[in-house]
Amino acid sequence: MQDGGVDRNQRDRVNQQLTLEARPLPGLLLRAENNYNTTYNFNHWDVLAIYSHDKDGLARLTSREGGDDGQTSVGESTWRNNYFNGRYYAEYSRLFAEKHDVKLIAGLDLEVNNYHDLGGSKKDLISNLVPTVNTATNDKPSLYSGYNHWATMGSFARLNYAYDERYLLEVSLRSNGSSRFIGNKRWATFPSFSAGWNIANEQFFSPPQEDLLNA
Repeated sequence: MQDGGVDRNQRDRVNQQLTLEARPLPGLLLRAENNYNTTYNFNHWDVLAIYSHDKDGLARLTSREGGDDGQTSVGESTWRNNYFNGRYYAEYSRLFAEKHDVKLIAGLDLEVNNYHDLGGSKKDLISNLVPTVNTATNDKPSLYSGYNHWATMGSFARLNYAYDERYLLEVSLRSNGSSRFIGNKRWATFPSFSAGWNIANEQFFSPPQEDLLNA
């Protein structure tokens, strides 16, 4: 029952990253982030002829899990997945008149994924020594192939404003799109805003200095 077949799998991954950054003006940051990943997978399996011995000690072909005596088969498959994501944005911040703190950011991010697979199997190997699809003789091979693709994209913008570190305002807008949806449902826009009051920086909220010293 030895040497009845194998199932081998090999997977290779390559991950690449590239980031670029520039500051062309005071307070202005330009940044580009790129990531590209490739995964490759190869699988080989084979079922070889196996033998058992009868009461007289003679080797005889044996069935496997109820199949035909000496049934052999081989299969190979491969798939590859390519994935890319990027984020690109500009950020500007500046303090005006020592009280008006402004920060603005706008950019784009995206993802792209491509997948492809291919495989086949065949029965009746000529020899256990060369288990390949080409050396199998059955006239009914099994073949398959597939392809998948999806992508997403989003654009965004955000404005932050603070007056004298007391009054805060944030306004943002984001638009997202996905290839997983169809027609006019692929894109959606999401606005938001918020306001705040930092009461701890108000003059009336600060306790007198002498009270702190006597506490």
